[in-house]
Amino acid sequence: MQNGLFNDPEGIVNMYNSGMQLIDPKPEQKQKDPVYPVTDPLLKQLDLSKEVIRALVLISESTSGTKFKMRSPNFPTE
Repeated sequence: MQNGLFNDPEGIVNMYNSGMQLIDPKPEQKQKDPVYPVTDPLLKQLDLSKEVIRALVLISESTSGTKFKMRSPNFPTE
């Protein structure tokens, strides 16, 4: 994904398959941070079989370009 969280398409498919569950913020967390990430209620667990997951991964890999992964930048520690 755009943030580099997953090294391969299988991780992305598994994340969507799980329903992309995030930690639900407590009311005080939402109040402190109005942009606190929440899972959209439209996202649901898919319950895909291993075979379907593998097929989606193969389709994704067949349409991908090069397998280039950017290195994480080194930020100053001070």
